[in-house]
Amino acid sequence: MKKGIVIVCNLDTRGEDIVFVKRLVQDRGHEAILLDFSMEQPPPFPGDIRTEEVAARGGLPIESVREKYRSDRDAATQNQIRGAAAIVQDLLKEGRVHGIIGIGGGTATLVATSIMKQLPFGMPKLMASPMAAHPAYIDKYVGTRDITMHHTVLDIVKMNPLLKAQIVNAVGAICGMVEMTQGTDIRFDKPCIAVSSFGFGEMAVQAALGMLEAAGFTPVVCHAQGKGDKAMEEMIRDRVFHGVLDICTGGVMEHLFKGNRDPGPDRLMAAVETGIPMVLAPCGLDILSYGG
Repeated sequence: MKKGIVIVCNLDTRGEDIVFVKRLVQDRGHEAILLDFSMEQPPPFPGDIRTEEVAARGGLPIESVREKYRSDRDAATQNQIRGAAAIVQDLLKEGRVHGIIGIGGGTATLVATSIMKQLPFGMPKLMASPMAAHPAYIDKYVGTRDITMHHTVLDIVKMNPLLKAQIVNAVGAICGMVEMTQGTDIRFDKPCIAVSSFGFGEMAVQAALGMLEAAGFTPVVCHAQGKGDKAMEEMIRDRVFHGVLDICTGGVMEHLFKGNRDPGPDRLMAAVETGIPMVLAPCGLDILSYGG
C-alpha cells in the first residue's frame, strides 16, 4: 500500500542530496512529499511544499524570513517551524502523512524534530543528522517524544560513497517503519495502568505487573530515568492511562537536588490534576544520580 512520507529539508544548501532521498522513497513505492523550509537563499528547485508557503503559513513573507535569517536567525527559524508544523498537521488530517524524515545539520534537525514533536505517538519519525549524538542538543531535539535519531557521522553536504551509505540506511529505516507501523490509533482492550520503574525497584515492579495482569489490567512500564517518568506525566494528561502505580518516585529528589534523572517540577502532579487513581511508593528517594 502506498504511504506518504514527508521529507523535511532546506533545499537551498542540500538540494542534490535531497533529490536522492526523494528518489529512494519513491523507489519503495511511497509518495515522497518534499517540504522545503529554506531560509538563506532561493532553492535551486521548488519543493512539493515550497518555502514560500511555509514562510507565509508561519506569518512572514519569505523575503522577511531571509532578511531575519541574517539578523535574527532564531525568529526566522521559529517562523518556519510554525509554518511547516501547521502544513504537516493539514496533511495529517487529509490522511496523506504516514511518516516523516528529516535530513540535514543543526538547523534542519531543530526544524524537523520540532515538527515531529507535534505529531501523534506511534507515527514513524526519523531524523538523520550529524547532530544526532551531540549530548548538549539531543534533549532539545527528542525530549519525551518517540523520535528516532540516526547518527550520520558525516555532514549532509555533497554526496559521496560514505554519505550515500548513511542516507540509504536512513531512508530504509523510515520506509521500513512506515510499512510495518500499526498506526497511531492504539487501543487497549483492558484498563491501562502506568507503572514507574527503575533498577533499584525492579523486583517490586515485576511482582506488581503480575498482580495487575491477574486483576484484569494492562500495565505499561515507564522507565523513571528522568525522561520516561516525565513522558508518563505527559501521557497521563493526554488521558492515555486509567490509573498510576508510581513505584519509583525518586525523580522528585532528583529535581530538588539537580540530579541527572531530573524529570522537572511537575512530577507526581498529572494524576492529581486529571483525577485518575494513583498509588505512590517511596522507592529511590534516598538515591541521587550525579556525574557521567
